[in-house]
Amino acid sequence: MQLIELKGSPYEIGFQHGRIFKERIKEWVPRYCRFEGWSAVQLESVRRRSEIYMMSFFPDLLEEMRGIAAGAEMKYEDIFLFNMFPSFPYLTPSCTCIAFKATDLGPMLGHNGDGGVGEPPTILRRTQLTSSDGYSSLTASVWVGTVWGIGMNEHGFCLVCSSAHPVDTENRDGICIWILLKGVLQHCRNVTEAIELMSNCRIVGKGATVLVVDASGDAAVVEIAPHKAVTLRTESNAIWCTNHYTSGEIEYRDEPEYIANSMGRYQKLTELSETGGFEFSLEGMKRVLTDHDQPGAICQHKDRGQIMETYLSMILLSKGRKILFADGAPCQNDYVEFEA
Repeated sequence: MQLIELKGSPYEIGFQHGRIFKERIKEWVPRYCRFEGWSAVQLESVRRRSEIYMMSFFPDLLEEMRGIAAGAEMKYEDIFLFNMFPSFPYLTPSCTCIAFKATDLGPMLGHNGDGGVGEPPTILRRTQLTSSDGYSSLTASVWVGTVWGIGMNEHGFCLVCSSAHPVDTENRDGICIWILLKGVLQHCRNVTEAIELMSNCRIVGKGATVLVVDASGDAAVVEIAPHKAVTLRTESNAIWCTNHYTSGEIEYRDEPEYIANSMGRYQKLTELSETGGFEFSLEGMKRVLTDHDQPGAICQHKDRGQIMETYLSMILLSKGRKILFADGAPCQNDYVEFEA
């Protein structure tokens, strides 16, 4: 894990980012931007249409990409496509998100990030915007060279997500889901504003289930697909999402092993809620995120027969403006506190 401090306009923040990670970005862009089955003409058409769409919603993130390109000494168009690449080959991370709306420390949001063994090191980015282009934030992402990130902004608004795979992906006018989520974090003060923005901005390719919490204790799950966004709320003190759509309004792809893993974790959290198994405290959240009981273990390990490996864990304290971060599986690594 590495913490970097970025300050300035969106372009300046991007430039600092690109300069720090220049060599890694130069290595990763050609590795991941293969887009099998897509011609150069098709890719440029999708890129340009997405760029035009972004101008209406997040021109600041376009400027940040231009800064990354300049700092890394690469073409802006290549950095833009790198920021879009999960929309095409379908990265399949397997994450768990859960929020306690009220605890002795205020609203609390937990997130386990799951992927393959040997995931790239996580970068924490503390971004201080000096212009009027959005809110400062502390975000986490393994993907240098992108504007992506989950975390908390200066208002205590928090956002985490889980990958989801809708059947209907035939949309070419929109933006990559990970770009949208960073835009939401950078431009929204609360859950209400976030829902409105996610409902109005279209995505291309893969989708997500998104969990948002604000300092007032408001919380919601938003299921996002290219042609629809569905908001889910609950009167209960806990709310969660995994890697499949549960509203019944969005059809997800038939991926038996992936969906079974997601449903197992979702059912585990449902049973804990229904049987009074949640303790609404920091220690209670840690117990959930380190759970190994099968079926539906929340902390995943390939050497225990699961399809993914938990490579990071976060607990976001909205009221206190703090993020507790474990670099690796939380059962094996201590949480370290950072000021948002």
